[in-house]
Amino acid sequence: MITGGAAMMLMGFVMFFVFSVVLSLSPEQLAIAQEQNISVLSYLANVHESPLISILGPVVAFAAITSSYFGHFLGAHEGLVGLGKSRSKAPIGKIEKASLVFIVVTTWIVAIINPSILGMIETMGAPMIAAILFLMPIYAMKKVPAMAKYKTSAPVQIFTAICGVAAITSVIYGAF
Repeated sequence: MITGGAAMMLMGFVMFFVFSVVLSLSPEQLAIAQEQNISVLSYLANVHESPLISILGPVVAFAAITSSYFGHFLGAHEGLVGLGKSRSKAPIGKIEKASLVFIVVTTWIVAIINPSILGMIETMGAPMIAAILFLMPIYAMKKVPAMAKYKTSAPVQIFTAICGVAAITSVIYGAF
């Protein structure tokens, strides 16, 4: 219940922020902010010359980035440690240190390169979402006994798989 409540509060906060930003800016202004690779709050502070936004914008952005980093950090760290435990006979302390070093070095490199966040989300997130939406249900219907009752006809599964592969390859093709 606690995790569900926290997730709902976070989603509500994020969606309120997203809708308020989308409704306050035109598509052209969003494109300019994306082109400049700055946050929407920074763009609003620059355009409206509002002292309140100029002060609170970086605070909100810092809090959002920090909470997002720690959320992803903890998930990645737990995943790497769990993977290390299952595949290695090394002591847990060494696995945790290796995980921390890997995450910090990777984060540092990405911070130095400073790629476009929206481009990274599109390039890395879209194929994963397409795989989850198109390919995993087909696989689950074949391999998970509880999902067998949702199994559809072969042409429908083939069509769904083709759509998933097309979505994934189009994003990969667009990246290059």
